[in-house]
Amino acid sequence: MGAQEYFNDVGEMDLHMSGFPGEKKADKAVKEISSQIDNGIPIPYLLLKHKNPTFKDFTWHWFLIIGYEEFEKEFYIKVATYGNFHLLSLNDLWATGFREKGGMIIIH
Repeated sequence: MGAQEYFNDVGEMDLHMSGFPGEKKADKAVKEISSQIDNGIPIPYLLLKHKNPTFKDFTWHWFLIIGYEEFEKEFYIKVATYGNFHLLSLNDLWATGFREKGGMIIIH
């Protein structure tokens, strides 16, 4: 990854990155997102395709997960993109309807 190479070039050896593919289960994504955000680490996310037109502005697009909320047993992520933030249902976002989904970059 280019960012990992940058970390290495500037001598930052404590940060490491790994992929979290969209093919993993949504409940595992909830745990990973909660952990990262609770530790103050935003999460880069790439959504490749989605059948729900609600997400048309997010397809083939990188955005940052910067927070989360839980309402009535539903997990929402707060994302930053296009100069604004949006609250999105993770379950709806995760269920793209496609085999190729994209995913998140986790920083350790």
